[in-house]
Amino acid sequence: GQRVDFSDLFEGFFGGGGRRGQPREERGDDREISVTINFMESVSGVARELRIRKLGSCKTCSGSGAEPGAKLVTCEECGGTGQVVRQSQSFFGMLQQAVLCPKCRGSGKVPEKPCKTCSGEGRIAEDSNVSIDIPAGIADGQSLRIRGSGDAARQNGTSGDLYVRITVTPDKRFVRDGDDIRMEIVITVPDAILGTDISIETVLGPTTLKVPAGTQSGQVFRIKHKGMPVLNASRFGDHYVTVTVEIPAKLSREERKLVEEWKRLQQ
Repeated sequence: GQRVDFSDLFEGFFGGGGRRGQPREERGDDREISVTINFMESVSGVARELRIRKLGSCKTCSGSGAEPGAKLVTCEECGGTGQVVRQSQSFFGMLQQAVLCPKCRGSGKVPEKPCKTCSGEGRIAEDSNVSIDIPAGIADGQSLRIRGSGDAARQNGTSGDLYVRITVTPDKRFVRDGDDIRMEIVITVPDAILGTDISIETVLGPTTLKVPAGTQSGQVFRIKHKGMPVLNASRFGDHYVTVTVEIPAKLSREERKLVEEWKRLQQ
């Protein structure tokens, strides 16, 4: 099970030393959006320009939360520690617990004169443009993390991150299997018996598949390095082709005569 650090627990209740008294930097919230691309864009990679609604740094105060010309001063509520001590009565007696300062929210500083545009927050809601490069080989359901493109934090803290969830629309020609591609083709009985060359469409363009004589229905052929690009690597998966031999439902009189002659030769 999960381990519990009892020293942290008692430190919080009884006001022990350690991390208390050190103001913390606030971090902005993360944001998440979804982007849909087509299958071939997942093969080649694609750049997208996104417009999102988020909390951005206030331009009036440059994110400080203070009116231009004013400065940040030590929070009187917590004395600059970012924490205040709360007392409560319990079965064990009077307990002390250090909690986040409600006035400065842990930073230890407050604006001498709060910015009128953002009310001292240092951030305001805005529409923002974000450019993303979706790499080749990205799979359906994977997410990209763009550091610092989430919500801005209060008073020039660290901005959150933006998570971009990728949805890839399927392509009826191909089935992705990890970094490999799978497809099915149908060939005639003569081509299966005698062998043939067939032009195959792959995600990297057309190529020729050599079907050898005596190919059986259900046989799988591998075309090396013609599959998906491997994400963040310089190699490719493979392309697998499953062959189905089509048995004709009807024969012409001449075709039937030839098959019967072939059958006689087999006896």
